Amino acid sequence: MSFEMLPWPITLFFMFWTLGCVLLMKRSLRIANDIDGWLKNDKKGKNLVAQEGYDKAYNMVKKVGVPLGVLVPLMFLMAGIGTYFLMIDMVTNGQLTVK
Repeated sequence: MSFEMLPWPITLFFMFWTLGCVLLMKRSLRIANDIDGWLKNDKKGKNLVAQEGYDKAYNMVKKVGVPLGVLVPLMFLMAGIGTYFLMIDMVTNGQLTVK
C-alpha cells in the first residue's frame, strides 16, 4: 500500500478532515479540564447556566457534553482514516481509477 497513489487534493481533504477532528477533540478536552471556568466565562456556558441553573448545567456538561464531545470527534477521525485507507486499497487493486 503506497501513500503516493492518491492525488494531492484528496490527501489534502483528509488532512483538513483530521485537523478538524483533532481541534474538536482539543476543545472538548479543554472544557472537560475546567467545566467551572467554561460555564462562568464562555458565552455558551453562560447561556446554559442562565437557562438551566448552575448545578443542572454542570451535571449536564459533565455527564453528557464531555463524553459526547470526546466520542463524536473520535468516531469521525476513525471514519476519515478508514475511508482514506479504503480509497488507497481500491486504487491499488484497480477498483478505483483516479486521474
